[in-house]
Amino acid sequence: MNWETKSLGELCDFQGGSQPPKSNFIYEPREGYIRFLQIRDFGSENNHTYIPITKKNKTCNADDIMIGRYGASVGKILRGKSGAYNVALMKATPVTNLIDKNFFWYYLNSNFFQDDLRNVASRSAQDGFSKDDIYSFQVPLPPLSIQRKIVTTLDAIFAEINKATVATEANIVNSEALFQSYLTEIFERDSKDWKEVKLNQVSEYFNGLTYSPKDVSDTGIIVLRSSNIQNDKLVFDDIVRVNLNVKEKIIVRDGDILMCSRNGSQRLVGKTATIMNLDESMTFGTFMMIIRGKLNPFLEWFFKSNYFKKQIAGGENTMINQITRYMLDDVVLNVPPSEELESIIDVLSNLFRESRKLQSMYRNKSLELNVMKRSILEKAFRGELVTE
Repeated sequence: MNWETKSLGELCDFQGGSQPPKSNFIYEPREGYIRFLQIRDFGSENNHTYIPITKKNKTCNADDIMIGRYGASVGKILRGKSGAYNVALMKATPVTNLIDKNFFWYYLNSNFFQDDLRNVASRSAQDGFSKDDIYSFQVPLPPLSIQRKIVTTLDAIFAEINKATVATEANIVNSEALFQSYLTEIFERDSKDWKEVKLNQVSEYFNGLTYSPKDVSDTGIIVLRSSNIQNDKLVFDDIVRVNLNVKEKIIVRDGDILMCSRNGSQRLVGKTATIMNLDESMTFGTFMMIIRGKLNPFLEWFFKSNYFKKQIAGGENTMINQITRYMLDDVVLNVPPSEELESIIDVLSNLFRESRKLQSMYRNKSLELNVMKRSILEKAFRGELVTE
């Protein structure tokens, strides 16, 4: 491979963003204001922010290439938006005709750039990087005609991979929708044999333990929190213990349903896990709730249903900020006769397992497609994808 190598500093200019005070922010277009871009805005059309136009603003056009600079966003390569941009973004602009702009885009997405960038960022106190940190990165640089051949080839291959990715993600959504349709069929069933009850008639529920940072200890009782519910199961990768006397009522028991009743992220409110086979005594935090009762094996599926979520949200199919005991008091559900109950629970358990198995398979496929992209990019920048 007879390619030359140039440093990023020889090929490109980099410009960091600006950070005006939040008091300058407005949330609708106005004369004399410009769209203010943050990383989240590149994946969303919601919650637009605008700031006054000043000489201090750093701006980008829709075809400019932007790089995420800090934390989990380090190395995100973005484009497609115009406006002023904040300090968590850096604009990357080729300044020589030695490099094709789309070839440069693919280079930034490749491991040739990403691996070096992660190494630099991991050594930073802010888990980020400056333009000085990346000027010396080496870029494999074939002649322009080969660069354009590589871009054409990658465009064609990635278009097919992206099609497969979209289809795979649609299958994940569809498998969840199919399971929800089964839940709807069960919980919205209109049958004379089924009895309508209020939730507080068949279960009791409690708010969790209030504690302060001074109560946290390396020993003591585990306090279950939102982070301990992952994919409908309890996990213990991140635990907090407190040294406090805890009332017996809020010591969790086998068969209890743990629910996230309040969270900064709306999508986490209402997620649940059933308590089973704990090795030691545990309680739960103030932003959590325990539901306890003989019908819990049935309620476990009820709480996953859109029928429950719509009741909590007041009939709207929207996200909610919190679930209170008073809100649960108003929840109603239809309960089958005892002779049907066990078979319905078994059917829902099996359907849920199959649904999660399908979703896991599709998520693995999505990961494989992403690995394939990385592999193809590596071949491209090793000169193995096209020939001269």
